[in-house]
Amino acid sequence: MNTAHKQKNMKNTMTTTQKLAEQQLDKDWLHITQDWQNQPFEKTDIRKLVKQTKNRTLKAKLLFAINVFCTLAIVSTFFIALYQGDWDMPTLAYLGFGSIGSIIFIYYELKIRLSVWSHLCDSPDKAIANAIAGVESSINYLKLTKFSFYILLPVVNYYLYVMSQTSDISLWVTLSMINFIILILWLITHWFHKRRLQELAKLISLQ
Repeated sequence: MNTAHKQKNMKNTMTTTQKLAEQQLDKDWLHITQDWQNQPFEKTDIRKLVKQTKNRTLKAKLLFAINVFCTLAIVSTFFIALYQGDWDMPTLAYLGFGSIGSIIFIYYELKIRLSVWSHLCDSPDKAIANAIAGVESSINYLKLTKFSFYILLPVVNYYLYVMSQTSDISLWVTLSMINFIILILWLITHWFHKRRLQELAKLISLQ
């Protein structure tokens, strides 16, 4: 009888100890869970994202308007030069090439922009998708701009070379200045291109 009683007491003690251990384990898990939930984490600010997309769309439209104005100015200058008839042939050829090139640039820019502008909306549910589309449009525009530099550079250099043969223009000084300006503009465009690629990767990770 004593042996059976002792075994029963030992069993009760083990059961009580096990329950206390399980309760402590539950408390520990609850504490860990609460700590994890209380840790700060990055949230997507939908309102801020929508506002940013609107501002970038507005800037893109303003930039497009400026490009259209510059294209009209180049084309108008070309036709004025043709009408007056006393402009030198290299300048006429340069303005003609510039007019055609500007029109082609505007055409592709319009295609890039309209592919996004026609689908934009203020719906919070599409905030991330709209932001991604806007950044992709900006990346395509920057690619187009960088490509235009590759075409512009030899044309400008050849025009300045031809003009230096018939005038007192210092060829090397002028070439250095123009090429330096084009290089700076290309580097600025390249910097924006890299930045937009980083933004695109970040937005894609939020989906």
